[in-house]
Amino acid sequence: MQQWQYKRIVVYFGNKNRPNDWIKYAFSNAQQVMENVDPALFFDYLNKHGKEGWEMVDGSSYHDDSSHVETYFFKRSIDNAK
Repeated sequence: MQQWQYKRIVVYFGNKNRPNDWIKYAFSNAQQVMENVDPALFFDYLNKHGKEGWEMVDGSSYHDDSSHVETYFFKRSIDNAK
C-alpha cells in the first residue's frame, strides 16, 4: 500500500493590495521558515520542494481588509523521502 507524507505551507503577504511586494511570514507545517523576504526567495523555496519529490496537490488563497494569505498543500511518497 502506498504511503504518503504531507506538508502544508502557509504564506502571509505584507501588503494585501500588492502581494508581490514582500512576504511577511511563511510557515511549513506550523514552523516558521521565512520572515520579511522578497517573494522571489519564497518561490525558490517552493520550487525546491519539487526537486525533493514533493508534488503540490492543492492551494487556496484568502484575503480580507488587512491581509492576503495563501496556502499550498504538498505530498510525496514515503519512498521518495529517503
